[in-house]
Amino acid sequence: MLKRQQGFTLVELMIVVAVIAILSTVAIPAYDQYVTKARRADAKVALMKLAQLQEAYFSNNNKYAVTLTELLASSAEGFSSIVGTTAQSPQNYYTLTLAPGATATRSFTLTATPYGDMITREGKMSVSCKGLTLDSTGQRGVSGGGTGSIQDCWN
Repeated sequence: MLKRQQGFTLVELMIVVAVIAILSTVAIPAYDQYVTKARRADAKVALMKLAQLQEAYFSNNNKYAVTLTELLASSAEGFSSIVGTTAQSPQNYYTLTLAPGATATRSFTLTATPYGDMITREGKMSVSCKGLTLDSTGQRGVSGGGTGSIQDCWN
């Protein structure tokens, strides 16, 4: 009487490895795109928060702040590396810039540009958003030569 051996054959193991490899080629890029889009929320939240702070500053001073240092003097609100017109977003994925408008104290444009590994991540995306903008009228935009439309980048 022959004893039957327990375990898997090499062919069965190779099939499992092949299935895992095929699933990984689909799952990893999809996960990377999900992470990049989720990190864009850092820029959107930061821009909206700065715009809100600008409006509060305007209601108290009858003018918009010309620098982020001036705007965030009373409370940094989670922003870091505040120097003049630039700061880092709360999660450090974006560099934020404040540009006064044509009439410096009556309008402004805020810009968020990718920082650190977000530069590389945005470069790999099929729809890349190199920069997001928000102005004093609430107009959303994109900057930096990305391939994404306003709709793609802000939603």
